[in-house]
Amino acid sequence: MTQPRDKLEQGVSALLEPEGVSLSGIERLASGTQSAIELVSGNSSDGIAHAFVLKRFSPQYAYNSREAVRTEYEALSTFHRALDGANLGCKAPEPLGILENDLAYLMRYESGTPLSERVPERRQVAKVCVIIIRGLDCFHRSVGAIYGDFQPGNVLLSEGRIVFLDMTIPNPFYQNEQFRRLQYFFPATDIGYWIYTVSAQFLRAFAKDSWQALKQLDMARELVCEAAQFFAATDQAHFYADVRAVVAAHFQRLSRGSGKGWLLSVFGRSVAVSLLR
Repeated sequence: MTQPRDKLEQGVSALLEPEGVSLSGIERLASGTQSAIELVSGNSSDGIAHAFVLKRFSPQYAYNSREAVRTEYEALSTFHRALDGANLGCKAPEPLGILENDLAYLMRYESGTPLSERVPERRQVAKVCVIIIRGLDCFHRSVGAIYGDFQPGNVLLSEGRIVFLDMTIPNPFYQNEQFRRLQYFFPATDIGYWIYTVSAQFLRAFAKDSWQALKQLDMARELVCEAAQFFAATDQAHFYADVRAVVAAHFQRLSRGSGKGWLLSVFGRSVAVSLLR
């Protein structure tokens, strides 16, 4: 992500022009090993402010390429269209174009609160989980791939609707044959990663807000239960076994680290076991 800022701004401005919006600023929101998320602000001629999001793929990450950017962009386009016509109570950002001079694409900004920060009230959790599972199924059916980074931080609650963010396609971790052998490959892989994320982050979440951390566990338990009923109504034991296998693979990777990673793995495994009984 070392491209000069002026060239980046030129590329973004070119994508905003058909929207009738002029660029006013680009601000880094988050970054990781694989990509960075930047908030793009602009104004139309009538003075109305507009917000967009730029996802930039790190050229240092071995699996990132122009083909990878286009693959994910097309997946998001397909998913956005599928949700837009499905009336499922959820949506995905509308993609607006790929930057020709960078490993990046632009999409409309979606407001909301990540489920990693606020879990719905208990009476709403079951309904929210139903919407999430239907949306995930729509993704699998329309895109024909796993979501790749399906976790509470990438799902927003926005004015009663669910917003799906930041898929990772393809995710090289899931190219391993051990995942391909799963009977419920798509749903078990994505649900398994959600369970892993909640379990691995529980200690940190509990220290920050114990009540929200406990609500995260309740919602994760409800989500996997709803997923089992939806994807494997007559074979739920096999579905749970597949989810456990995915969770175990992630914790095995985490435990290869020393010190903190190993401790999080030991405690996180016990949390995951309690969620998958």
